[in-house]
Amino acid sequence: FQYREYPLPSPFPFRTGKKPFHMYVGQELGNFVAGLYPDAPSLAQAARDSLLEQTLPAAGAWNAAWGGASALSQWMRDLLMNSVSYQFKMTVWVAAGSDGARHPEELPLGRFRQFEAYSGCDLGPVHVLDYSMIPLALYFPELLQNEITTGWAVRQQPGGMVEEFLGDFSAPGGRLTGEMDLSSGGRVMGDVSTVFILASLACFRATNDTEFVRGIWGNLTRAARWQMGTAEALGCPAHLQTTYDYLGLDAYPVIPYNAFLHNAAMRAVVVLAGLVGDGTTLASDAARSEIACAATLERELWSQSGGFWRAYSTGPDQIMAGSLHGQSWASFLGLGLLAPLANISSHTAAETAHNCAYNRTTCPQGLLTLPERAGTWTR
Repeated sequence: FQYREYPLPSPFPFRTGKKPFHMYVGQELGNFVAGLYPDAPSLAQAARDSLLEQTLPAAGAWNAAWGGASALSQWMRDLLMNSVSYQFKMTVWVAAGSDGARHPEELPLGRFRQFEAYSGCDLGPVHVLDYSMIPLALYFPELLQNEITTGWAVRQQPGGMVEEFLGDFSAPGGRLTGEMDLSSGGRVMGDVSTVFILASLACFRATNDTEFVRGIWGNLTRAARWQMGTAEALGCPAHLQTTYDYLGLDAYPVIPYNAFLHNAAMRAVVVLAGLVGDGTTLASDAARSEIACAATLERELWSQSGGFWRAYSTGPDQIMAGSLHGQSWASFLGLGLLAPLANISSHTAAETAHNCAYNRTTCPQGLLTLPERAGTWTR
């Protein structure tokens, strides 16, 4: 997206120059847009020429669709507009064939990658991009497909676990200087392999591209089998790390955040298996895994007195905001309810009453992750 010496996350390149190379830890990765324009001035001129005829009318139509008379809530409009714009400012799009020997699966689109944040150098962290994937799958599913097929699928471990991000922990200086896509493992997490499965179904829902699903079916199968294995001992995934790593939730046997993501992923596996006509027991095994985890959720985590799923299966009765994120994915993908509606309603009401910051009614500052935990990271 830019003509700079380093692939800083910014979508528009207006630095002059005739050699649009991305230098990433000594690698010349090129720039996808360089195949469309010979230099930065040409790109700037094209952007200027299209401003009045295309860009401004499109932006106006975009705002009219989501704003004004839209029945969507304010926070949903913000999610579908501003968050997508913000996310694109943290992306890099390197040229096709930039590392062909290592990435023969590279599409003609090259490699599209998202950084974690302005303050985070991680490249393609599944458990963080988990949240931005939903609007990205709605608007630009081909870019998400690219990140899946040329990144996370390629870096999947032989046992099926999808690695948490596309960097190299073992490089000198850690992930900040690791080569693009040259990963060395990462942590064992509950919101990576699950989200890989869910994002793949989201791409299909947006494109109806069965060949995309067939192309990564082996990856999806291995991810699903690995995920089921994490739940064999206790019914739900046990002792897995999460994007809320500062809370140390992997110390607890079972948590609802991982459990709901697991169950959503298992339902997605059933749908995906039907799309490709899988003849194995994968779909039925996934259905059984969901049933077992749902039983564990109600038995080990549901608080009868409080009417909510406890933040963890051992310890005090605390409520973790975001526990039902897997249900959000399931609803977005049309997979239905993962628990009784009455329980879901009771839990969300309890979150609002217990986790709201400063104002218990309107929650203007959002939810605290775990109010009882000390420190600003709980926010």
